[in-house]
Amino acid sequence: MRLFTLTFVLCAGVVFVSSASAQGLLSYDAGIAGSPAVAPEPTTQGWTYLNPAGSGVVVTDASPDGSTGLNAWVIVDQGSSQGQTGHYRQLLSAQDVTAADLLGWELELRMRVVQTSGLDVYAEYAGGTSSSSPRFLAWFETQGNDVLVSMNLVGTSYVCSGAMDGNYHTFLCRKQPGATDAEFHYDGQFLGVFPAAASNGNAPNGGVAWGTGSSAGQGTVNVNSVRMRFLENNGAAFCDGSGSGTTCPCGNLGGAGEGCLNSSGIGGLLMASGDANLAGDTLVLTATQCPPLRSALFIQANNTANGGSGNIFGDGLRCVQGTQRKVQYVPTDGAGHASTSVSISQVGVVGPGDTRYYQYWYRDPLGPCSNQFNLTNGWQVTW
Repeated sequence: MRLFTLTFVLCAGVVFVSSASAQGLLSYDAGIAGSPAVAPEPTTQGWTYLNPAGSGVVVTDASPDGSTGLNAWVIVDQGSSQGQTGHYRQLLSAQDVTAADLLGWELELRMRVVQTSGLDVYAEYAGGTSSSSPRFLAWFETQGNDVLVSMNLVGTSYVCSGAMDGNYHTFLCRKQPGATDAEFHYDGQFLGVFPAAASNGNAPNGGVAWGTGSSAGQGTVNVNSVRMRFLENNGAAFCDGSGSGTTCPCGNLGGAGEGCLNSSGIGGLLMASGDANLAGDTLVLTATQCPPLRSALFIQANNTANGGSGNIFGDGLRCVQGTQRKVQYVPTDGAGHASTSVSISQVGVVGPGDTRYYQYWYRDPLGPCSNQFNLTNGWQVTW
């Protein structure tokens, strides 16, 4: 492999995005009438069922659900003590949580709220359980012919008109890339801002929950689908310094999804945003968690090193090999961030269907292994 000589001081750390951007992060799908014959139990699609209060909540199939043409998974919380809860939860990887925050995400529920008494039927996404993590919690209450969606943690609510007409409706929370707060949409209509709340120990630790969740309320909800996805399709991370593959050269392990530890005390992350589409290339690689004011190089190659596990190189791992191209020299700013500003597809001379591998290569004179430079984890893109 041809190595490029770096005669400048580089930064460590780059932020990357997960392969789930193309496939969706997580989902539940009950199907349509007759396909399948019955709605799958959500635990067969990766969800964990939680019923902290024990018995009293009934979960069952309702397929098809009347004349709606849809299958449904039903949660009935009608305990006489109003003390039962029953809900489903699925967690994301730490890398996917970071990627979702930076790239933006959508959480969409297609459901029919049948009946509620107080706060009970709910859905939420939380980036973690600490107060510094964002939490988006929505309660769904029947209100005559409408459904009132209450974001009680932030004092916001919206009326979803006609949602009690016996049909299925779509409730969607969308957070744009880089935004703090989200948007709330009902049946494709934007109703307003969904402010982020501070999370706590009752929230999923980086993931989604839905069902009935209040010890003081009752409710019945028929759920057809739940989906969380990235807003953009821009590749997949590979080859990190967590020790899951090739170990870092002097025991300087980074976290999951990061490169090997650098002088900033953390591993580099590489993020991709935009669209890897040759008809309108908007792909941007962004480096963060870097020592500030250092020069760095984004590189492209047509193959992975050591089967995608990487080989020791400097204070980090070389994840890419084969024919290499310089994408762009970009120094980090005072916060240790750097992003590409060129057309990556043009600079990289890629064609339709080509898969290319990217990495951020930086010098780190104060790095833990004294090799003067380091690299982030790799990033894979199919154009």
